[in-house]
Parts: sequence; structure tokens; C-alpha cells
Amino acid sequence: MSFTSYTLIAAYFLSALGFASVSLVDGIEPWFVAMTAFAAVWSLYFNVKKKTLISSGLWNVLAVMVFVLFLADFLLISRTLIVSASRFLTVLLALKLFDLKTGRDHFIAFGIVFFQILAAAASTVSPAFFVILALFIAASIFVLMIFTMKKDWEAGRKAGAQGDVPRGIFDAGFFAWIAVVTVFSLAGALALFFILPRMGAGFFERKTLNTVKVTGFSDRVNLDSIGPVKNDGTIVMRVELPPLEGVHPPEGVQQKRQAQGGFYFRGAALDFYDGKIWSRELRGNRILARTVIGPVSHFSLEGAEPPQGGHPLGAATGETVEQNILLEPLETDILFAASHPVEIAGKFSYLSFDDGRAVYLPSTPYSRVEYKVWSVPGPLAAPRPEDEKYTDTSYLTNEAARARIAALTAEVIRGQVTDFDKAIAIEKFLRKNFAYTLNPKKEAGIDPVDAFLFFSKEGYCAHFASSMAVMLRLSGVPSRIVTGFLQGEWNSLGGYFIVRQMDAHSWVEAYARQNGVGAWHTFDPTPSAGTEPPPRPPEFMLYLDFIRWKWNRYIINFTFSDQRKLAQTLESRTAGLTAWLKNALREKPKISAEGAPLVLAALLLAAACYLYMKKALGKGTLKQKTPRFYLDLLGILEKKGYVKKAFETPMEFAARVEPFQRVAIHRVTDITELFQKERYGGAAINKAEAEKVKRMLEGLKKGLPPAP
Repeated sequence: MSFTSYTLIAAYFLSALGFASVSLVDGIEPWFVAMTAFAAVWSLYFNVKKKTLISSGLWNVLAVMVFVLFLADFLLISRTLIVSASRFLTVLLALKLFDLKTGRDHFIAFGIVFFQILAAAASTVSPAFFVILALFIAASIFVLMIFTMKKDWEAGRKAGAQGDVPRGIFDAGFFAWIAVVTVFSLAGALALFFILPRMGAGFFERKTLNTVKVTGFSDRVNLDSIGPVKNDGTIVMRVELPPLEGVHPPEGVQQKRQAQGGFYFRGAALDFYDGKIWSRELRGNRILARTVIGPVSHFSLEGAEPPQGGHPLGAATGETVEQNILLEPLETDILFAASHPVEIAGKFSYLSFDDGRAVYLPSTPYSRVEYKVWSVPGPLAAPRPEDEKYTDTSYLTNEAARARIAALTAEVIRGQVTDFDKAIAIEKFLRKNFAYTLNPKKEAGIDPVDAFLFFSKEGYCAHFASSMAVMLRLSGVPSRIVTGFLQGEWNSLGGYFIVRQMDAHSWVEAYARQNGVGAWHTFDPTPSAGTEPPPRPPEFMLYLDFIRWKWNRYIINFTFSDQRKLAQTLESRTAGLTAWLKNALREKPKISAEGAPLVLAALLLAAACYLYMKKALGKGTLKQKTPRFYLDLLGILEKKGYVKKAFETPMEFAARVEPFQRVAIHRVTDITELFQKERYGGAAINKAEAEKVKRMLEGLKKGLPPAP
């Protein structure tokens, strides 16, 4: 193939990467990428046939018009610089592909792709961008080498060569070296990424993402709102559980909690019910006590100020469960945690909480939120609530409905003495006698709880939780419903839960005394069909999500605190390795029977590598550096005052020196041609040519006059 063919292939490969990177930019529509990509494919026909559809002059006019459209898009339509700039660059690239005549045109296309990559880097948080970036680096190295070699070859080619690629240049070794350079470039970039200080303010602090509309979750819950969201697989958060000490395998923590009833990631506690909607009336928001440890703030719910009225905030009892949570930007300011949170750590200026022990962010987030929570599962010890809202049933204005529900409740709790036993009886009754469905029958004009208990007898979590709360209140037991999420899918690869919209759930908290201690107890009257974890996804999907999790944790959300931990880890491991080496040198080395095969295999591998390198060097396949005789030529000429300039090709330099030569057989041009043959042609000079070069160098030493 000719140089032109290689440059054309490189141009379209880079363009494909440009289109792929733009597709990752938030706000770029798929149809826009598809249309511009189709235009790019169409341009390939004209370039292969060497036909001209857009002249250079016309392209300049179109570029100005596209720039005007970019300004209009930015000022009137998208109002987002990244989105408008991405559209502008993509259209410009599609037009440029119709005008690839010179090397300058190729470099313009290359520059456009480079800025597309930058635009994607400033917008996307997808791990796919890393793959695109790696391919872009490899392709960029290839393009730069192709153009440099093409320039040198065309400057010194002989008549009739017509720019064809010398045979043997673009072999497997050439592309292998490009791969090696790419790997080292990426490794260097990653090293700089982890070493350079983190920016923690302004535009670079974090990526802005589209918020996830949590239709099924809010501090106002309509009984008809959660059903549709149970079919939505959008991820809302990932919750990592550190392994329990002494529990193996690591997923034992998940198995242990599953045996205890699973995780409930608590959101808001709702206390007021008007017959259709649950809402939060007893707000009483208070600021959490804050302790700053390094760049992270710790907030303690146990140390918070007591609620209004003098009631102290109750303390949870039980073992502590640690969670590392990566929360997607949701349309709510509530912070989720396993029941019941006692301490939260994160980069927050302040947090607040209410009487229902829900924790609130300063504002609705527009980027991912990473934080750590320590929760204590089990009942939440607290004084009995004095506010009548927890036992309010005034919304039951229909006397017939009130009488039916009260009679049913009395029958269910007959014989139960304590409030806790009453709650257990109601929970069992609802689980056993009512069906779970996402499409319950609806009775127009009838109270949802009344319709659920006596007409449809089917529903989803909101119907079960609301019915139990109402029945408890009619029994005189303080109660409220809680909205949040169930634990979702367990990814054993990373030791974390994948929580989705479909895991949105409602359950009940009732105040009761047990073993002489008053506490808020958790009850879930929804049958197992509504709380079963989803089927385990394919292993491949778990691997992909594991990559996304690590990408977001250690790339997107890599902080100065992470840098400090990394440095401390490296320091401790280096110290440990040094101590181990010192001990190994003091003692006589011993090789066990189990370790002998490994040592033997390592020695054989080292010997094989040595023999391969020796053979390759003997054949000249690894001789990629400048030949010695050409370096000697440059040294002789430099002593005479002829210095090769940085912008000169070897043949341009030879042509500049040749007029000063007195002996024709001592031509610098002849030596330069032999240099290009070996350096770029992949063929070492033979013995006769080596002798000729030696004679010419000696002649130049004596016969070449000093530079004027």
C-alpha cells in the first residue's frame, strides 16, 4: 500500500473515535451522531475514488456557517458550551472528510478529533472513554510516524519511486513498537493522574450529570406512584460492604444479613396520611453535629440536638454495619443508609435530620455523591412519641369504611396484649391473606386502604404498608411508613449491592415495648413475592458493572484523601519489602520442594527471553536506532562547520552540503541514501557498502573544506 492509503485509513479510524467520544457526551442525541456518521461514511466513497465534492474554498465558507450555527445553538438552544461545541466539532469533521487532499487537511481533521476527545473528557464519566482514549493515543502515534516517514521518504526518494512505501517498514514489529509506546504513554498518564494534586474546587471538582427522577420515592408518596417504577431498571446507587472480620468468603456479610431479613436502605419516614397520600408533617429539621477529620466531615446522629419538646434522640442498639455508598444524582435531597444510621462521613458542609431520623443534604445533588455510613440494624430505642400524628386516623371520614377497618383490626389482634404482638399479628395477617401485584384492581371513589382490604385484596408495597399503619393506629399503636430501597442485586466481584429504581419499597415502623424497652421496630407486611431479590444477572453484566464501580470510585471520584492513603500503602509495603530482603540476605536461602518448580520456571523464562533478544539483534530486527556510520558522518560535518538543522530532513541536509564537496566519489548524498536504506528500509548495508562508506568518510575528513 502507498502512504496515501495508510493516511486515509488512519484519518477514518480517528474520525470513528471522534464520533464515538461525542456519543458519550451528555445531551448529544443519538440521531445526531448517526446522521453525521452516515455523512462520514459517504465521504469515504469520494476519497477512495479521488473525487472532489467540496473544494477547499467551499469548505472554508461552510466552516464559517457552521460556527454561526454553533453560536446560535449555544445562545438559544442548548445553552451548554460542551454540548454546542461537540455538535460544532462533529459537523465540522464530517465536512472535512469531504476535503482530504493534502497533509494539511489530514492534520486539521486530526485536530478536530483531538478537541472532540477533550469535550468528551469534560462531560462523560463512562469507563468506555478510557478505551477510546487508549485507541486515540495509539492511532495518534501511528499518524505522526506515518507523516514524518512520508516527508523524509519523499524528500529523498529516487526517480520512479512515486512515494510507495518501502517494503518491510510496516511489518508486525512496527505495529508492536506502536503498541509498546502506547502502553508506556498510558502508564505515564495514569501515574501523573495519581501523583498530581487533586483539584477540589470550581469547574474541575466533579462532573455534572443528569438527575435520576425517582418517581417511586419522595417525601410525599401516592399509593398509585410506586407500581410503575417497579419495572424501571435504572441504577440509583451502589453500596459496598467491607468484609466482616472472621467471616469467609467476603460475601459472608451479605449472606449473614440476608438471613436476618436483608438490607433496607432507609430514606424518609412519613407520618401524615390524608387518605391518598403520605407526607412528612413533623419536620423538626436540625443540624447534625460535625467533626472534621482531614478532608472528610463526620456527622453523628447520636450527638445531635434533641427534638423540639425536649425528647432526646434515641440510640440504636446492635452491631455496626459499615457501608460505602455511591449515590447517583437523584431528584431528592435525602441521603440513604441502611437502618439505622448513627454516623455519616463525606465531603459535606452540613447535614440535617428530622424527627423521623431521615438525613438531608444541603440541596438536591447534581452529581454523584460518595459517602460512608455506619448503621446499627435492629430496633431504634426512643421514648414513646407524644405527638398524636402517629396515631391519627381523622382522615377516615367515611363511617362505614372506618367501622369495617376497625372491626377487621380488632379481629386480627384479638388475644394480643402488647403493642409488639399486635404489630406481629397484623403483619402476618397481611402477608398471608393478600396478594402482591403491580397492577391491582382499582375501585373508583373508594379509599385506597378500604379498597385494598375489602375489595381488590391485592396490591404492592405501598398498599400493604399503608394498610398496616392504619390498622396499627386504630389499635392505638404509634406508626409511620418508611420509603427507601431494598438491597437489590449482590455483585460478589466487588462486594457491593446494585440498587435500582425497581428496588423502591415502602415498609412500616411501629413504636412498641419489647423486653421492657420502648423502640421503633421495623415491620414489612409485603409478601415475599414483593421483596424477593431479582434473579442474578449474567456474569458478564456483573463484570461490566464492577468495572463501572471501580472507574467511578478510583478515577472519577479519586480525591486527595485517596492519594494520601495510596502513598501510605506504598510506603508501608516498601518498608516491608526492604525488611524482607534484609532478612533474606542474612539467612541462607532455602528453596522448598513446592517452590522449586516456580524457581526453575522463572530461570527458563529468563533464558528464553535472552536467547530471543540475542537472535533478534543478530538478524537486525531490533535495530531501529540511527546507524553508527551516519552518526560518524554528522560528527565529521559538524567539525567542518556543517551542522544539521532541526527542521531539515537528511536529504535536505545532504543537498545543502554537496556543493562544497571537491571529490565526487565522497558524496554526502550517497552516504545518506545508504542511511535511509538501513534506517527506513529495514535492510542493513552489506560488507561492500560498509567498506565504501568507510572510504567516503575518510575522504570527507581530508577533502571537504570548512564551511564558509
